[in-house]
Amino acid sequence: MSNKYRPANGHEGMIFHAMFCESCVHEKFLHTGDLADKKCDILSRSLTLSLEDDKYPSELTYNDEGYPICTSHQYYHWQENEAGLFDDPILRDPEDPRQLKIGFEYDPKTGDIII
Repeated sequence: MSNKYRPANGHEGMIFHAMFCESCVHEKFLHTGDLADKKCDILSRSLTLSLEDDKYPSELTYNDEGYPICTSHQYYHWQENEAGLFDDPILRDPEDPRQLKIGFEYDPKTGDIII
C-alpha cells in the first residue's frame, strides 16, 4: 500500500487545498495572481501524475493519525500591506508544535518585556 496521498475527488481536493496550499509560505501566487511570484509545483504534479509515477510528490502523505498532510507546508498568514501588496514572508526554522508560545514584545533599549 502506498503512503502517498491523492484526494479521492474534487471536493476533498478543495478542502486539502484550503487547509494547506492557501496558507503556505510557498504559494504567494495564489494570492497575487502574478506569474512572477512563487508557486509550489506539488499540487500541479499531484493533478497531472499517477501515484505510481516516480515524480508524484512524496510530500503528499499521511500523518501518524492517518490524516492527509503536505510535509512541505509552512504556515504563513498572507495579508495585504498598507500599499495593497503581499509582502514576501521571512522564512524561519520550523517550530516545535508542542512548544508553548507566549506573545510579547522585547524592548532592546531598556531590556523590558512588554506583554
